Amino acid sequence: MRLYFIFIIIFLIGVDILSSEDISILVAGKQNTISIKATDFTIIDERVGDILYKSKKTESIKFQYIKGDENRTGIKFNNRFYPTEGFIIESPNEFYINGKKLKFKLSIVIFNNTLYAINILPVESYLAGIINAEISSKWPIEAIKAQSVVSRTFALRKKIYNFTKPYDLDSSVLDQVYKGISIIDEQSVKAVRETYGEVLVYQNQLIQAFFHANSAGYTEGAEYFAGNRLPYLISVKDPYSLNKPRDSWSYQIKISELEKTLLNLYKIGGKIKKISIKEQNERGRVMKLLIETTQTSYTITGEHFRRALGYTNIFSTKFKLFLSKEILRVEGSGSGHGVGMSQWGAFEMAKQDKRYKEILNFYFTNVRVLKMY
Repeated sequence: MRLYFIFIIIFLIGVDILSSEDISILVAGKQNTISIKATDFTIIDERVGDILYKSKKTESIKFQYIKGDENRTGIKFNNRFYPTEGFIIESPNEFYINGKKLKFKLSIVIFNNTLYAINILPVESYLAGIINAEISSKWPIEAIKAQSVVSRTFALRKKIYNFTKPYDLDSSVLDQVYKGISIIDEQSVKAVRETYGEVLVYQNQLIQAFFHANSAGYTEGAEYFAGNRLPYLISVKDPYSLNKPRDSWSYQIKISELEKTLLNLYKIGGKIKKISIKEQNERGRVMKLLIETTQTSYTITGEHFRRALGYTNIFSTKFKLFLSKEILRVEGSGSGHGVGMSQWGAFEMAKQDKRYKEILNFYFTNVRVLKMY
């Protein structure tokens, strides 16, 4: 059953940047062991609230998932086994995990028979931490404010729809890149504070607030990425993204390397004879390719082809192919899926003195900015 109306009511005293709805961010997962480093911390049993361990000094703690029978499944640390589904780690100081500097609370939980580490923190603090991961705090302030509103909307909608998971968002490009608090600065805090609690809505619902790096002149409609049409995510002509980074790019790969990649990922065997674009949309994005080898013919989507060669090599599915005897050269334009706000387009609009709400209304149709809390 779809959720048509979702109302979140949050009562706050003041508007401090650290006072807002909490959000849970996955910072490490699908591991049997997870190590953290902390100072002056307390480890609490998530299920019953018992304090299991306290330390005033700096320590590195390794948590290990133990799979046994019903009474022996749990987590081990400091050479002691605990029959629990997870811990909450609290400290007034920072946590360090996988090179990330984190604050507030850290949850270590069992999920899908592995361990997950989840940072629990206020939404506004999270937003300040993603600015320099997604764009740059050196950009014009109105572009940063536009990113703040889009990212807040994206995060809160994800929180609603991921309620069955122990976390709300991934910290990678799967959702929004979050590298912790070490890259927060005055400008990122300023942009978040000046848009405090603001989200994008369409008919009183949080929108699917997609964004990407560069549209290369035209954004995509929601049907390209989300699978269905949405009245607020339609294709728009975007001159602001032209002549910006990744407006055009090229990449080449040896045919022998490509054959290995296709075999490993998609079980496409044989020597490549031909690769051709089978289907494109109106804006030139590759929907399907036909790969012909000495053993088979195989149709693959543009997105799967991009994933096979690497998202940091093939920046979008808007490309052409040039095949020689030993090399495949890919020449393309744009970066990302192209749906929603173009970040480099927002940069240029802000340079031209457009305000953040103008930027948002350019990339999203018939939406309004609502102060949610």
